[in-house]
Amino acid sequence: MEDFVGRFIGFLCLVEMLLFLPPFAWGQVSQSRPAAGVQRPKFVPGEIILKLKEEARISKQKLIEQPSDTGLRTLDFLNTKYNVRSIEPVFKKRAEEFKALAEDPFSNVLKLEIDKDKDVEAAAREYARLEEAEYAEPNYLYFISGIPNDAFFSLQYGLQTVDKNGIDAVEAWDLERGSSSVILGIVDSGVDDQHEDLQGKVIKGFNFVDNNGDPRDDNGHGTHVSGIAGAIGNNQKGIAGVCWKCKILAVKSVDASGSGTNAWIANGITYAADHGARVINLSLGGAGPSKTMELAINDAYRRNVVIVAASGNDNADGVEYPAAFPNVIAVGATNAQGEKAAFSNYGSPLSVVAPGQAIYSCLPNNRYQAWSGTSMATPHVAGLAGLILSKNPSLSSAEVQSLLTSSADDLGAPGKDPFFGFGRINAFKALTSSTGPGGSLPPAPPTTPPSGGTSRGLCGSLSRALGGASFLIVLRRFRKDRKI
Repeated sequence: MEDFVGRFIGFLCLVEMLLFLPPFAWGQVSQSRPAAGVQRPKFVPGEIILKLKEEARISKQKLIEQPSDTGLRTLDFLNTKYNVRSIEPVFKKRAEEFKALAEDPFSNVLKLEIDKDKDVEAAAREYARLEEAEYAEPNYLYFISGIPNDAFFSLQYGLQTVDKNGIDAVEAWDLERGSSSVILGIVDSGVDDQHEDLQGKVIKGFNFVDNNGDPRDDNGHGTHVSGIAGAIGNNQKGIAGVCWKCKILAVKSVDASGSGTNAWIANGITYAADHGARVINLSLGGAGPSKTMELAINDAYRRNVVIVAASGNDNADGVEYPAAFPNVIAVGATNAQGEKAAFSNYGSPLSVVAPGQAIYSCLPNNRYQAWSGTSMATPHVAGLAGLILSKNPSLSSAEVQSLLTSSADDLGAPGKDPFFGFGRINAFKALTSSTGPGGSLPPAPPTTPPSGGTSRGLCGSLSRALGGASFLIVLRRFRKDRKI
């Protein structure tokens, strides 16, 4: 009887696997599965990101110089088939700065330029099947998540006390106003370092769009985000940011039109982590679950960098990437009435919410304006993470995340819910929860699964119910997080 039950459960698990495994399960192609009404991932025509396995017996130099004559028959065939015009390292800037770095996980990530009339997704699937490939994917595009909005309710309601639907920064500042030793990495469209409310606190990083050392803001989004996170307070000018004294590292990974490739953004993340950022703000998103970007995020998280990202602005059941990745704090938006902002994406990966509608902040050339978007909510969280680390710099990224979620003001259904996550962040409660000598921290959040997700559903439930029958089927399920 037990043997029959075991075989029957095994059959049901196999059925579940056939129903839910993606059709491309043979490869390591990064691809999303949008639901009805959800936009497909956008990507750069004619570009593929390929990561070679560490043990791949191939000279990267020869691959770059002679892409059609590498000595590997299958690779040479594909490079000829897709007319590969050039191959270059994705993380060139990092390679230049850390030449002596051993076992760099980014050294084998390459960008291939193929004919623009070729099917990029089909090409990525073929490259992913190579024995030497760890993964292959299109060079996905991501977009900033802020919308200009002049009809704001009041100036900076988001920093006011809880009864005014803010994050209670005004009381938090009695405890901590930030430290210049804490760096907030703003990976965005750049920053106007000469703005009157940011001048003297911006560290010029790098421009991965134009590949130079001038991360000037030619869109306005990055400056607006920077003002929310860390504009100078109490200077009789403009506005106050959440973390007055934190430094801002300007990294340009988004162009003037408001879009950025996963190669630019992944480079921005690694650059910020390499140059001392304790917090990285990603007020951008898209449908593509890029393995290259996830590689950069996981490396930064491993180095105790707190990463926050916008959930998206489609008012849809699905959190965009990179917010949907494990090890990222996904941020939704609320309005001046304390409700979910009408545009804010929602879903199970959502961690917290913050004010994001009609948020007044800086724009280039000493201007100010109210914008709306989950892009505006995200730097509230980044700034609070900066305050927490200013008060207690020894905290790990997991401990900071735990403080942010455990101290949030619960909104919506009791406990964590898909529309508000753990609730709206509360700066005062987070700082009073954060602990000095003799203090204690709330328990760290559960360890996140790898991007492949967990084996959930019928098979897992039945196995637990029967105490674990004598069979083993491993299901790799894709996360249900998807772009709307």
